[in-house]
Amino acid sequence: MNGLADGDRVILWGGVPGAMFAPPYTWEDMERHVKSVLAGWRDRPFVLGVADQVPPDGNIDFCRRIAGMLE
Repeated sequence: MNGLADGDRVILWGGVPGAMFAPPYTWEDMERHVKSVLAGWRDRPFVLGVADQVPPDGNIDFCRRIAGMLE
């Protein structure tokens, strides 16, 4: 982890690029990415979220599937 984000009072938000909700990305790409983010931040306060807006042609079902991964 970078020293800039170190400390008990720092909570990062993001991790999921909005572009990954739309083609050419697949659910397998998204699942692999989310697992990687979760593994990298497992011991730190972190809000998993979309780093930018989901594009108009984005697959909103990915949100449900990501939520299922977090349950």
